[in-house]
Amino acid sequence: MTTRLLVIGTDEKRAISDLIRKATEDRVSYTTMLELVQKCERGEADPTGNRDKKITLPHGYHVVFTIEEHAPNAPMRHISISVDAAPGLLPSPYAVAAIMQEFEFINNLENCIVGLEAIGGGFQAVNVLEPLNGDWTPFRGTVPQVKH
Repeated sequence: MTTRLLVIGTDEKRAISDLIRKATEDRVSYTTMLELVQKCERGEADPTGNRDKKITLPHGYHVVFTIEEHAPNAPMRHISISVDAAPGLLPSPYAVAAIMQEFEFINNLENCIVGLEAIGGGFQAVNVLEPLNGDWTPFRGTVPQVKH
């Protein structure tokens, strides 16, 4: 984890809004998600994919945002946040929470699925997932629970 200044001004808000629009228009279907999982299992998927759905915020925060169906007709918000400081460093939980809020997440960090993803070169990203409508009720019993 690393602490660094997070700046989200007018230009960044506009870029975030554009990225949300793009992700909404280009939702990742359940079929595509299944294909991606199979590619990952075979080691064929690019962990730095979705370059067209990525922005860089000031001070080296890299954000990928997509809307994906992890089950039929169950769209999820998925954000991946990394920093460019050095391999092994992660954005602070406070920065992740602030960026999530800008991307219209409904739940707080503790009420989302959170995990780490290797993105190459020793770097990792924090991944956060929540239902698009924020309601986990239909998923109770099907989603792994993370203990804090």
